Amino acid sequence: MIVITVDGLNWKYAKKYYSNLFPKQTMKMIKTNVRYFSNRSNPTTIGLGCLWSGERIKKFHEDVFYHVSDENRPVKWLYKDGKPLDLIFNHFKNSKFYEKVAGPSPYDDYKTYNKEYENVPSKKVECEEYCIFNEVAKQDYDLFWIHTSIIKTGVMMPGPYEQGRIPSVIQYDEIRHNKPLKKKVYEFGIMRYAQVIRYLQELAKPDELFIISSDHGTLVDIDESLPPQIDDIPLIVNRDIDLSKIKAQWDVKNLILELRNEKN
Repeated sequence: MIVITVDGLNWKYAKKYYSNLFPKQTMKMIKTNVRYFSNRSNPTTIGLGCLWSGERIKKFHEDVFYHVSDENRPVKWLYKDGKPLDLIFNHFKNSKFYEKVAGPSPYDDYKTYNKEYENVPSKKVECEEYCIFNEVAKQDYDLFWIHTSIIKTGVMMPGPYEQGRIPSVIQYDEIRHNKPLKKKVYEFGIMRYAQVIRYLQELAKPDELFIISSDHGTLVDIDESLPPQIDDIPLIVNRDIDLSKIKAQWDVKNLILELRNEKN
């Protein structure tokens, strides 16, 4: 099983560009309430935590509300009462996880670049995003969770936040405050990643199960700043299945477990 979460992918643009990702697929809009908590946290962390745990964000311990400025602080995946959250990785024997700051980095002698995801109970894939191709081709996993930030630069990420350190890529801070440019980069990144997903299908096991979703949506339209751009995210499965029970981000974990059990 390969689960891909595209950082900031909202429903409007997923529907526009991802409606035919797979020869056969089921696609629907689901809800996330990350927006209500993002003023005091990293929205990516709580969005992924909601997907992984199958729990609503309001049940999370304060420690899950990771602040980006708190560098190299491992997140403790806990309920408010201190009990551990049951993350999706606990249900698979050979899981792998890619996120641009999670894996060993060639920029610091292959030590862990960022400890934010240190407590995720899974093998961390090297932070260079191109490594996902090699990792999928190995076919040595039962769950490979890939989280990409391609919509921030429009190109595959060349390492942990390196987009601000090499001259060939515009710094994200410049993009995020220039709405017309941000929208162009956003759309280009989504279109480009569709080709990445199609190539991953060629590298994966025959009839591999793919699930595509997001941590949260993103405001990109110049004349539209409505909550649905953040609250409405896609759920795509490369199967013809009934998704009527899946209403929100916290329902996805159970879907993953049901599909795994059906496959086995």
